[in-house]
Amino acid sequence: MPYRTESIMKPFFPIAAVATAAIVSGCCSVIHGTTQKLPVESVPSGARVYQNGEYVGDTPMMLRLKRNQDYAIRLEKDGYEVQQTLLESGMSNWALLDFIFLPSLFIDLPDGAFYSFPMSRMRETLVPDPRALAAKAAAEAPRPAAPDNSDMLQRLKNLKSLHDQFLISDEEYSRKQRQLLESL
Repeated sequence: MPYRTESIMKPFFPIAAVATAAIVSGCCSVIHGTTQKLPVESVPSGARVYQNGEYVGDTPMMLRLKRNQDYAIRLEKDGYEVQQTLLESGMSNWALLDFIFLPSLFIDLPDGAFYSFPMSRMRETLVPDPRALAAKAAAEAPRPAAPDNSDMLQRLKNLKSLHDQFLISDEEYSRKQRQLLESL
């Protein structure tokens, strides 16, 4: 009587296929790829985003980062302090599979899939810059009203009229005129 081998091989085929795919292609490369998307938000929104010193857009936005690199992310908005964050890549949790399927380690390390960033999104609350607040307050402060010189001019004319009519002496005129002018 012939033996039936196909029923014994059926359960092992999917396991063997997964193991072979993991060994050949790299576990992390298949599972989560070599780049990571990172949403960047700020409160208030509209902050300029710089990635390693290069302007890349305004918040809210999505960054696509290579997993095997570190990044300096800077947020700037007029009237607010600059916010800087260093994103350091570390070993991905999925990288543990690379130690089980050792050959895939040699694929995932060079292509960056072995790594991951610790945060799934970046949300920064911007802090108002005290210097900008002081400048804004100074600009919005009410200006003192210009002195109304029309009253002073009228008083000087009256004083001159009194002097011209000989109602006050030259000495009194000079003294009163000096007092009025000093009060300006």
